[in-house]
Amino acid sequence: MSISLITAGFILLLNPCVWLWDVLPDFVGAILIMIGIRKIALLSDSSERMNLDLAELAVLSAAKLAAAFLLQGGSGMAKLLSSFVFALLEGICLLRLIKGSFSMFELLQMRFCDQRETTPFVSMESTGKMLSIYTVARLVIGFLPELSEFSSQNYSSDVETRGGAKWMMYLVAAAATFIAFAIVTVLFVKAMKKLSADRATVRNSVAAAEEMKRADLSEWYSKKWRFYKYLFVAGFIFSVFVYIDWIDYFPKVITASLFCMISLFCASKPFERVLAVVTNVLFGAASVISTLALSAFRSNGEYVSVLTETVRYEDETVVEQNANRLSLLLARNSDAKADYYKITVLLIILAALFFASVMLMTELVRRRRQAELVETNRKEARIKKFRREMLIVRLLAVGASVSAVAYPLLKPSFPEINVIMIVFGVASAIAASLADLVD
Repeated sequence: MSISLITAGFILLLNPCVWLWDVLPDFVGAILIMIGIRKIALLSDSSERMNLDLAELAVLSAAKLAAAFLLQGGSGMAKLLSSFVFALLEGICLLRLIKGSFSMFELLQMRFCDQRETTPFVSMESTGKMLSIYTVARLVIGFLPELSEFSSQNYSSDVETRGGAKWMMYLVAAAATFIAFAIVTVLFVKAMKKLSADRATVRNSVAAAEEMKRADLSEWYSKKWRFYKYLFVAGFIFSVFVYIDWIDYFPKVITASLFCMISLFCASKPFERVLAVVTNVLFGAASVISTLALSAFRSNGEYVSVLTETVRYEDETVVEQNANRLSLLLARNSDAKADYYKITVLLIILAALFFASVMLMTELVRRRRQAELVETNRKEARIKKFRREMLIVRLLAVGASVSAVAYPLLKPSFPEINVIMIVFGVASAIAASLADLVD
């Protein structure tokens, strides 16, 4: 159990939020906490419930981020309703998580502390109440700026005036939540430092979890892999969006986060963990850079006119050789051709990093699960079956990666290659869901 990771994760969950925009994404905080409690996640019903709450919050955070990208250009009732719905759902998830987690911390200290080594008792429940009050206030303030558009005082027929009033409300809301965030963070860190000082609590609770694991290995591994498999399959499902260049970068970053998380859970050596983090950070960064480059390519005024209009040539041969608009654009415009070459390089790098990430993750999963099957005396036929299933998953992922490398090269002359990439991606997700990971 890592108190530092748990602390960092909660700070990310408590960060200021205005409308649907989090300064720091909540799903990253949820992942950090799940990594921090991984050794005691199955210690009790409360720790299992906390782990599940974190997974639900991560999914909700990803959905909220998606909605923010889709609705950022909108206005009026759609944005107001989305603000309200996500604030309500996130509030429910966060309050349940805060209540359960801080009650668990207090129970751990009461049950596992050593009176000869422990620090004075820390009331984590009172810290949880403080965070609950702050969470409700933060979420309420976060969507209040949208109400300004319907306020008679701020409403104006002048769009620029009305927009300026809303942005002022956004700034006021952000400032108010940031000040509260700073105060709450300081108090929360102090409480967690006191809990961390009681190393006996952490050491004894982890020891109890290890004892439970030794008592019934098969049951422990079964519970663990029920959770791991959700991450494993979700990573492959989100990875389908890596092959779709018109999708924004947030699902690709989520893919990198999920692959990194399952790799960290299954890695047995520090070098493997460092390699997993570095590979997936580069994968996520390449996703953002390539997506922004594609967006800039499409939004360039000179190029949009060619991409969106029907272009006719007197020479019918030229038309036949350039069957799609991208091909016509690259043939007619040297600047567009140079920009597309840069984008091609970025997309190839992205595909290579995806390949490295998925190969590393599946290898770590295969080794960990195979070792556990051997440890629990499973039949050799089942172990061989598992190896075949993982080989199929990896081969399909290789096919998707190769298609992703070829995609930017062949798209001008063979745009249908996008379908091949998606087929490989969907097939790898289905194969991942069928892998024998859970007893």
